Amino acid sequence: MDFGLKNKSVLIAAASSGIGLATAEAFLAEGAKVSICSRNPEKLNIAREILEKKTGQKPFAIACDLTDSDSIENWVSQSEKALGPTQILVTNTGGPPAGTWSELKPQDWEKAYLLILKSVMKLCELVVPSMQKNKWGRLILLSSLSAKQPITHLACSSTFRAGLLGYAKSLANDLGKYNITVNTILPGYTLTERQKELAEKTAAKTGKSPDEVIKSWEADVPLRRTAKPEEIAAAVVFLASEKASYITGTALPVDGGIIQALY
Repeated sequence: MDFGLKNKSVLIAAASSGIGLATAEAFLAEGAKVSICSRNPEKLNIAREILEKKTGQKPFAIACDLTDSDSIENWVSQSEKALGPTQILVTNTGGPPAGTWSELKPQDWEKAYLLILKSVMKLCELVVPSMQKNKWGRLILLSSLSAKQPITHLACSSTFRAGLLGYAKSLANDLGKYNITVNTILPGYTLTERQKELAEKTAAKTGKSPDEVIKSWEADVPLRRTAKPEEIAAAVVFLASEKASYITGTALPVDGGIIQALY
């Protein structure tokens, strides 16, 4: 199936591992021009080598701290010099500080805001004008099941990822007339380094092993397993494609059925 993504210019944030890396691989396999970032230069170089080996295509890659506006501006500027105006933006971040409301400190909330909401706002501010000018664009915001089904020990994530849904809907309403679609993806439990980290923290509190913690999460999922990063990436590529040209303003769970809301 031709998704119409060949030679499209794609920016993918936080793409040195996990869902971001799998998404970069999927776009490169479709023939897109891809720029990736990570705050860790060493991990970024490893990711670039992995992607080139797997796809035969070399992504553009720059270190970027998504909590720093100047760093974001540099990534976007350098990417667009190399690849041309951004046509598809995939926002993604590492996880914010974990903890319940009572455990989190003011600085944790500030960091979560910068990471989850402000970084997305900044990226959209930078790439949307060229999409408007060219009357075509895709904004795909990677979020979490916690945006619709809050998780007590992930209070920061639950708060700001819900806010991201409101931001995405506002963008979709404003940008539809420019043929720009805006959608959010809500991954469920996905086997990434972040998921393993959370399992280890939960295990330390509960006395269970990390494997037991993950199995307890899987027991709540109707499909009885965690997702592979590639399964989330497939949804991103579809929403970016011409096949999804009439889908906008939606929040798509890719969660194995764990979100129980009816809408």
